[in-house]
Formats: sequence, structure tokens, C-alpha cells
Amino acid sequence: MSPFLSSRVARPLTLVVLAAALLGLAAGPADAWSTNDDAVAVVVDGSNYGDLRDVVAAADGGSYSCGHFRGTVDMDPDPTNTVTVTAATTQPALIVKLDADGNYERHSTVASTNASIWGCEVDSAGNVFAVGNFRSSATVGSVTVWTDMGSNNDVAFVAKFAPDGTGEWIRAPKKKGGNPGNGARSFGYDIDLDAAGNVYITGRFKKTVDLNLDPGTEDYHQAPGNTWYNTYLIKLNNDGNTQWSRSWGGSENTYGEAVVVDGSGNVIVGGWSNPIQMDIDPDPVDVVLVGTPGNDDSTQRNAWLSKFTSAGDLVWGHMFGSNSTDYIYGLAVDASNNIYATGQTGRKIGHNASGGNWQTNPSLSAIQINSFAGGDPYVAKFAPSGDTVWVSVFGGTGGADKGLGIAVSGSAIYTAGEFNQIADFTGGGSTTPDPGRVYSGGSKFNPYLVRHNTSDGSFVCAAAFIGNDDAEGRGLDLDVNGNPLMSGYFHGTMDFDPSAGTNNVTSSGQSDAFVARFASDCTLDAAATPPSFTVSESSRTVAETGSTQTFTVVLNTQPGSDVVINVSSGDTGEAQVNGTSVKELTFTSSNWGTPQDVIVTGIDDDDIDGNQTTTLTVSVV
Repeated sequence: MSPFLSSRVARPLTLVVLAAALLGLAAGPADAWSTNDDAVAVVVDGSNYGDLRDVVAAADGGSYSCGHFRGTVDMDPDPTNTVTVTAATTQPALIVKLDADGNYERHSTVASTNASIWGCEVDSAGNVFAVGNFRSSATVGSVTVWTDMGSNNDVAFVAKFAPDGTGEWIRAPKKKGGNPGNGARSFGYDIDLDAAGNVYITGRFKKTVDLNLDPGTEDYHQAPGNTWYNTYLIKLNNDGNTQWSRSWGGSENTYGEAVVVDGSGNVIVGGWSNPIQMDIDPDPVDVVLVGTPGNDDSTQRNAWLSKFTSAGDLVWGHMFGSNSTDYIYGLAVDASNNIYATGQTGRKIGHNASGGNWQTNPSLSAIQINSFAGGDPYVAKFAPSGDTVWVSVFGGTGGADKGLGIAVSGSAIYTAGEFNQIADFTGGGSTTPDPGRVYSGGSKFNPYLVRHNTSDGSFVCAAAFIGNDDAEGRGLDLDVNGNPLMSGYFHGTMDFDPSAGTNNVTSSGQSDAFVARFASDCTLDAAATPPSFTVSESSRTVAETGSTQTFTVVLNTQPGSDVVINVSSGDTGEAQVNGTSVKELTFTSSNWGTPQDVIVTGIDDDDIDGNQTTTLTVSVV
């Protein structure tokens, strides 16, 4: 079976070279997806917990997925293969590399008693950067950082891994000794890179924290009181050296949830805040008040959005939303530097979203939206100036649905998240299930993917996975072909077929992690089934004197286009195919049923080594 759920299409032929060699034919790897639709990879399959909170596309067509795991897990999505990994610590953070066909390639960890990666990115050289949080200590390669804030207090980290997965560096904020240093905390939620490879991270911190992550240097920032959090934004270069740090917030909680860098190098940060009015400018000299004064109800929250230059200077900042609660959880930018956000609106108990104003420009007409049943997901577009262009809300009867991941390409804006009960992703409020538009998810949360048009926010398509226990789709990116990749976790049994069909997979433990690949129409992007073929022999014997043997290869069914099959020798010092290391066979729709010959020749290697065994691999290219 392919790991995104399919068969390895390659066969081995054993070859004996008789002092001399034994040839064996082997099939090479094909797709390794875990589901029968060849588009979902169950990556962290074990008896404990696994989650992949973010996914980022790789230049080779594969992906990096980031999160955490516990206990002993199978990292390989291929149902026919197992890569067993046991956590060296209680909960290490995790990065898993899959190729374009869902095959496991490698993984890296941040060793810690309780760590997780919330966001990851990859640069043009293939280096992977990750942000998250840990407790006690965290180790990447030979570098260890410590919480310095108590073993049960979380601390943010940012780390770099080389293209081969080797850990290069890790950095973390530090506390300030004494009151209120004890009990200080920090979390890292999102990360992005600029064209020069500089790293930007955002999150939240409590009490007094040193936000210069370089050893031996200090830049203390203080959040309000002993219990409230402020937002931070930190820039580091590619080597992990802090360039600058900023923080801001109001009288209560202010969270930084998402960061993205536009094509001009500007940095956009988004999140939410309890105080409905605050100074959104980190500069202690400048004051930029946003929001409405006199409404600091701790149960009411509004979304905010800020734009900074690459030097860390505020360009603009806005607070907006309904008369209920509103959050930003994900950000993306397009080629024209327009900004897109997703999150949740209307979660305040007993209040649907209504009223308020989503328009950030006071000189333009107000934009007001209505949620369906309390908390509902939304996607919104903002011009480079920060003006709101449009807002699209969708959801249904659940009351706690939310958008978490977001990605944009051309005219398509994709969002991912979670919902329960019935959700109409068209925004029409229907309660009649209609796969691709309306889904019924029961009382548990389920992952979803939705596509809207970037021009006006109109609905295009949707997909959802329905299970019998909680699940989430959080990570979202577009691969090199523009196909959406979504990552997350699931408990229990999940139907990984968003159509009317069924493709059930049951987690082995408390939760398993997954990566799913979709087509642009929100259907699962099923990899083309590799054509099957027949090899006439399973083994052959040739002699070092140069004797030859012949076997044939033929397709089993007529292909729709040309199929190329390679036959390669595992040891050209013992045997060659048609006088070389690799023989290429081409089958067309006309000659597919005609067997093609492969001639194997024994090679004299001048060694007195007795009979030798080598393998010839026959595989579809």
C-alpha cells in the first residue's frame, strides 16, 4: 500500500555470481501513504500520544511535519514497513521528513521532558527552523538550554536543523532573578523566514523575561502583573543570533499567535487581546491606541493585527472584531502582499458574533458579521495598508469551531481547523449533510479544509474527516504543485475519506498524527497507482567468466501513457545489466504486452571471493 494508505512497486531478483554470483530481483519503493486513497500518512503511530501541529512543503515535493510524540511509535506511514522509534525523554518535540510519495525519510527531535513544536519553516538551502516550548531542559545536537524558571514552567525555544536533520542550535528566553522572575513563562507559537534567511518568532510571555536569546546578553521585558501575558516578536539571523526583540500588550492578556513575512520583507503579526483598548506600539516613546476604551471585560476578546519593518519599527496596528470574542490563529500573504487571516469569532458564552466592526480603516464603511452558533471559523483579507477587504464566516451548530491553519496561492486561499456537530462550510447555514459542502461531525471535533476565492471570499470547496473522538487539522501549507498539505492528530477511529465513501483508520494509542495531501478541488490528491508488471524470473546464476542470463519484464495492463522501468545492479563489480549499471525499459500503450529482455552478465573482479550474491532491482520510474 502507498504510506499516504498503498504497494511498493519494485521487485528484487537474486543473482549468484559463481566464482560466480547469485542475482535477486527487488522491487524499489513507490508510494507509502497509509490509506487506500494514497493521500493520508499516519506518521506517529504508537500506544501513547502523537501530534503534528504544523507542516511545511519541501522543495523536492515532500514535506516536513512538526509536533511531538511519547513512548514508542512507528514513524513510517507505509503499512508494509516499520521504523520504530522510542522517545529518549518523556515528550520530545519532533520533525518528520516525508518524500513526495509519503515515504518516511528521516526525523529529528528536541530532547526534553515535555516539549512540542508549534511552527516550522524551511529555507532555500533546506535548513529547518522550529519554534515551540519545553520544560526543564531541551537539547538539540550538542546544545542544551534550561528553563531557569522551574521544572513545571514552560519556556519558548527556537531551533535550527541542517538539511540532513542534524541539530545545529537552539535558543530560549531567560528569566530575571528574584520577584517576579520566579514563575515566569513563555511560549513559542509561530515562525517565518525572510528572503535573507532571517528568522522571526512570536508567542507570549508572563512576568519578566529576557528576550535577547544570545548567551550572556540581556534585554528584559515585563508583562503586566503576575498572571497576565504579553506578546513578543523576536528577529534572529540564520545562525541564531538575536537581532532585536519587541513586546507589547494591554492590562490583561495579549497573545501573539501567528507571524508571516511579506515579499517586501515586512513582518505581520496577529493574535488576540483581553483589553479592548491597548497601546499596540512596542516603542516606549510612541503610543498607538487601538480598540474601544472602557470595555476591558476579561471574557471579551478582540483580534489584532500589526505590521513591522524588518528593523522592528511599527508600520501600523489595528484591533477589530465583533461584540463577542474574536481570535487570529493563522496568517498568510500573497504575491501582492495582501494579508489573510483565519481564527474564530463569537466564542463568548451566550453570545453569537454580531455588531462591532471588522473594518480597520475608520474612514471606510463598517464590516459586521454574524456567527451561526457561538464560535465559528472565519477567513479575512487585508490590503497591504491594513484596510479590511472582506470577511467570510462559516460554521454551524457546534459553537466552538475554529480556523487554525492558512495558506494562499494565486486565486485560492485555503484554511484548516476543527469543528463539531454540523458545519456548513459554504456559510449558508444548512444543516443537511452534503459531502464537499456540509458535514455532520457529531459531538467530537473533526479536521476540515476549506477553499475560498482570494478576490471576494466566496466559497469554492471543502473537505472534512469524521471520527468518533477528538481530532484536529492545524498545520497547512501548499506543496510544489500547489496541493494543500494538512497535518494534525486523531483519536479513535477516523474516516479519512471526505467524500460519501469510507476509509477508516484507528489510532493505536491516545492519539496518532497524520499528514494529508489534497488536490485543488479539496478532494484527496490520490497518487497515480503505479502500473504493475511481471518479471519472468526470481533468481539467476552467472559466472565471472562473463557468462550471461536473460529474463523478461512485461506490464500487466495497458497504460494511459508511457511507463519507464529501470533495472539496476546492486553491485556492478559482480554483475551488469546490458553492459551497464542500469537498463531502462520503456513500455507504451502499443507495446505494453510484449516482454522486454534484460541480459545479465557476470563480471570478473579479480578477487578470489567464492560465490557472491547481489540484487537486481526492477522498479517503475
